[in-house]
Amino acid sequence: MQLILRKVNKSYKNTQSISRVIHNLNINLNIGDTYCLFGPSGCGKTTLLNIISGIIKFDSGNILWKDGKEITRYLPGNKKVGYLFQGIQLFPWLNVQDNLAIALSSLNLSKRQRGDLIIDNLKSLDLIKYIYKYPYSLSQGQQQRIALVRALIINPDILLLDEPFSHLDEEAAQKLREDLTRLIEDKKILTLYVTHNPYEAIYMSNKIIVFNGDTPTKIALLQTKYKPKKSVNNYLDISSDPEVVRSVKKLYKLTRK
Repeated sequence: MQLILRKVNKSYKNTQSISRVIHNLNINLNIGDTYCLFGPSGCGKTTLLNIISGIIKFDSGNILWKDGKEITRYLPGNKKVGYLFQGIQLFPWLNVQDNLAIALSSLNLSKRQRGDLIIDNLKSLDLIKYIYKYPYSLSQGQQQRIALVRALIINPDILLLDEPFSHLDEEAAQKLREDLTRLIEDKKILTLYVTHNPYEAIYMSNKIIVFNGDTPTKIALLQTKYKPKKSVNNYLDISSDPEVVRSVKKLYKLTRK
């Protein structure tokens, strides 16, 4: 099953100019795969996530969802999307339990069902002790892990991640990488992940969509064959692996084509 984008276009307009960010984009995304979106700033990576999520509308083209249904301009309401943003997006006036409850508000669940889901999902990441805490009392790493729970609690069809580690210290970032890798593998979700770090891209994904900086929607698909060994505790540990070094060189070469 796939999410298919055909000749998708998106431009941003102001009073003086039109900025064409995505032009004639064609891509097939397989359910269960993890894709990293890699390329220079401003090439359309976050815009693509926002189109898939339905946050913004695309100008023209077609999107086909897994049931073969054609969608024009926006994606269907019955598609569940989890989105982990670059900045922490918890509501500061709500405690952890209520932040997670908001994500479940659109689902037809009883109060007890919602409560059980919140408890089970917090336990899965060993976060249950924070259930009544407010964001200001948590570290940035803890807040982003709560945000990950909120993205996954709806059992999404698609998980979108926009540089979710960029503002975290390395210890907190690595903990979140480990959580993400395990949960994505368990749930078999179509995952799209934006990063500017080539080693992180190889560590986290099995396919890398490389955006060319000169023509934002001229893309290449790189299959990542590297599988972290049991002795690998951090994505930085792979940087000396010859296979990884070759892949990194190829990534940068593709962005310049």
